[in-house]
Amino acid sequence: MHLEFVSRSAYKDKTTTEYLKTLLEVYKNFYIIPEGGTNALAIKGCQEILTETDQRFDLICCAVGTGGTMAGLINSSVPSQKIIGFPALKGEFFKRRYL
Repeated sequence: MHLEFVSRSAYKDKTTTEYLKTLLEVYKNFYIIPEGGTNALAIKGCQEILTETDQRFDLICCAVGTGGTMAGLINSSVPSQKIIGFPALKGEFFKRRYL
């Protein structure tokens, strides 16, 4: 993996066609991890966290930012398990967005 520092102004333009074209010229083959880290691939990967051995637990808890880890845990849990998430960030956005 290669991490590239970007300025605030470049970060602000991260989804523009022009910026993405620049990345394509420089790196040819790259993958941008979404802000917060959650997308369909992240959720699929987090489904691998719980194993058969973990089926003995009734309660699974995790921190929640964007919700990807919790979504993966929910997808791979068994019906007898309860998944509880605790907001990792302060603020009311969590209630507005997820409840």
